[in-house]
Amino acid sequence: MNKQYLSYEAKALRAAAYRFLSREAHILLYLKEHGLASMKQVQLATGLSTRGFYLIVKKLERSKFVLIRDASDDKRKRLLSLAPLGLDTVAKMPSPSVTPGPKPGMKDADLG
Repeated sequence: MNKQYLSYEAKALRAAAYRFLSREAHILLYLKEHGLASMKQVQLATGLSTRGFYLIVKKLERSKFVLIRDASDDKRKRLLSLAPLGLDTVAKMPSPSVTPGPKPGMKDADLG
């Protein structure tokens, strides 16, 4: 798993007491930060197995969170981007650059 996303997961835990980010969230956050990307780029960055990644991406496409299209320069290459629903969803997620402290009443021991 990409260190950046593990760090983001820790920040999300402190900010909102989220225990884990879903595999779907890792894909959506990557696309939020990088925009249009090849399926292979996203799969490698998220650290998901090839089969698991494609199953999740197909589910996200059916749910209208992402768009998949062929690259204009290479028809073998598939590109992934956020659909309008995906953009709305990631806009509601806390930004990875935000480093809020723990929720009131939480101690560092509660975080990990």
